[in-house]
Amino acid sequence: MPQLLQRARDLSNRHTLHLASLDAEYRELGALMRQYREAREISQRQLADVLGVSAPSLSDMERGRRRYLDKHILAAAQLLQLP
Repeated sequence: MPQLLQRARDLSNRHTLHLASLDAEYRELGALMRQYREAREISQRQLADVLGVSAPSLSDMERGRRRYLDKHILAAAQLLQLP
């Protein structure tokens, strides 16, 4: 299982986390996703098309303002060739 997917699942399972802590975790997850995307020289538009979201929605995900769904993590992991 891709590390990012496992991390996202761990986040969704932590019901006792304070909301601010959860938001910080999603910001970190989004920053990692952006880092992998940029390292592979894939544009936001390209990744957004694969994920089936708009480029502004992907931008919000990368900034931690919108949460990733498992299907987004899986699709991104395949495109970005994550371990």
